[in-house]
Amino acid sequence: MILIEEVLEVDDSHCVSQAIANSHWPLHNEGMIDSIITIELVAQTAAYLVGWKERNKEGANKKGFMTGIKKTTLAIPNIAVGSKLMISCKKVVSMENYAEFEGDVRDDNRTYGNVQIQLFRP
Repeated sequence: MILIEEVLEVDDSHCVSQAIANSHWPLHNEGMIDSIITIELVAQTAAYLVGWKERNKEGANKKGFMTGIKKTTLAIPNIAVGSKLMISCKKVVSMENYAEFEGDVRDDNRTYGNVQIQLFRP
């Protein structure tokens, strides 16, 4: 499942991506998508950031991650299909096999959710 459509900015510590909510997304019901989807949007943006950093690194670890949700605040219960979403994500903690990211999902008028996730690579 890929929800992110475009990456707008990326550097060593942050990433900004974009997506347009559509009726094929999970959690869709009658033109609305449950805003819990913000967790997956931030997670996919964080994964892009990690992958971008490691893409050209020799001997980079290609194993996947275990992901944990540290904290989520949902400001609005639903996102309308067709909403153009901006997803911002920044790394706040980084160790050898562990990292924490904070992100938010918003459109031009509102923030749908703030998410803190943890990534652990076994």
